[in-house]
Amino acid sequence: DHTHCTGCTACASGCPKDAITMERDREGFAYPVIDGAACVRCGHCTAVCPVLRERPQSSMPAVFAAWNRNDEIRRDSTSGGVFTLLAEYILESGGVVFGAAFDGSQHLRHTACFRKEELWRLRGAKYVQSDLEGVFREVRRWLDQRPVLFSGTPCQVDGLYRYLGGRPENLTTCDLVCHGVPSPGVWEDMARSLEARRQQPLQAVRFRNKVAGWKDSHFTAVNGDGTVDTAPLFRTEYGRAFGRALFLRPSCYRCPYASMTRVGDLTLGDFWGLRPDELPDQQEKGISLLLVNTPHGSHIFDQLPLAKQPFPPERAIAGNPRLASPIPLPPVICNMVLVGAEIAWFSTQEGAAFWPAFAFNSLTVGIGEAAACFILGSLLLRVLPRVPALKGRIASPRICCHSAQKRRPASVGRGTSFHLAVNSSFPAPHRARRLRAFQDKPFP
Repeated sequence: DHTHCTGCTACASGCPKDAITMERDREGFAYPVIDGAACVRCGHCTAVCPVLRERPQSSMPAVFAAWNRNDEIRRDSTSGGVFTLLAEYILESGGVVFGAAFDGSQHLRHTACFRKEELWRLRGAKYVQSDLEGVFREVRRWLDQRPVLFSGTPCQVDGLYRYLGGRPENLTTCDLVCHGVPSPGVWEDMARSLEARRQQPLQAVRFRNKVAGWKDSHFTAVNGDGTVDTAPLFRTEYGRAFGRALFLRPSCYRCPYASMTRVGDLTLGDFWGLRPDELPDQQEKGISLLLVNTPHGSHIFDQLPLAKQPFPPERAIAGNPRLASPIPLPPVICNMVLVGAEIAWFSTQEGAAFWPAFAFNSLTVGIGEAAACFILGSLLLRVLPRVPALKGRIASPRICCHSAQKRRPASVGRGTSFHLAVNSSFPAPHRARRLRAFQDKPFP
């Protein structure tokens, strides 16, 4: 069931016959696929699946605003740099740290870290779902030898516990305050288009760079020749689409982990919602939200050389709504207009190709909704460019069907334009998930 499966890989990792593989659907998310010939119907996959088990309620966690006293590490972190202190503690104990890092192809996957010098790869928010293939089995092997820290989204942490069948004493877990996970397929398509535009590989990307401070995060791309392109995250189309939840995993909209009943020993996020008179000297540098959820987490917390200040739980929820409820589905009407604008513009620019796209859209979402999309989108294309305040700021969106030819690639940076390519053939009009790059809109 795509509306419930989180892609945690517990079933695939735990299958005694390796009869389950994780394969991507057309939206770019990985789901378990069973090899009927290899499956012996032992039922282990359903036994370890987190979403098939009801989670018990737990007591309210202790809430802290916290930060790393090392300004250099804090500057290189998304918020207060607390994760690095936690990881260093585990490494100093002879342990291993698992977290998400990009490889040379900008594919995000969980990886093991054994030295402090490698921790920079795990620092920083990464707004894409990470690949966990084989990771749970690797965690189990290391747990037989040394302490392990596993950091990930709550569904990933819960999947690990289900796979292991319990909470080993030498395992420390840190879950994240999660907005929802974007499609890896969307991100990798965008990365390829950025590389094509620059004619060189991406060396590194930062989704939340503090070049303009903690509260004005920038999306930054470092190119192969050392040049750097940067722009405010939520002025990029990827950032805006992520903020509006347009290409999140379907299960994120009904996430059972979006509450103060946390899975991990510790929870990390940004401490949003601080008043100007609260920690005024620290806000520009970034402040972490730290929840202490279990006795084991409390023991670890006491060992960390953190700067911290306690707060009531209500303050954590006020600044982070995902601690109370999942992200809601995007408004249906807004995305109908978006799809309609795609089809309407496509019909005026590429003539005959419009009808197959409209026919396919009609088959997948219904001819009535497809017609409504087209009418609303046509009006949008004709009305908005006439508004004086919007002249020169409304771009022409372009459709990107499965069979469409390649479009011009996108670029990030000052003085450049972004390009939007939306797949209009997704199965529901309220989910514009296949945002492949960026919309034509110059950055300041």
